[in-house]
Amino acid sequence: MLKKSTSSSTIDDNRMLASEKKDECLKPCESTLAIIRQFARAYHFEHALAPRHAAVILN
Repeated sequence: MLKKSTSSSTIDDNRMLASEKKDECLKPCESTLAIIRQFARAYHFEHALAPRHAAVILN
């Protein structure tokens, strides 16, 4: 069984470890989100302009 430790140093150590793991986890997520945003912008931009380009070509 696990011992329950309530010493403040252990709690602080656990908080530091949790925050480090959170940072490690968020970095790849943030870069993935940035890539998704880039694609979304490009997709939106392309589709927003497509009808205008078609109209210019046809006229």
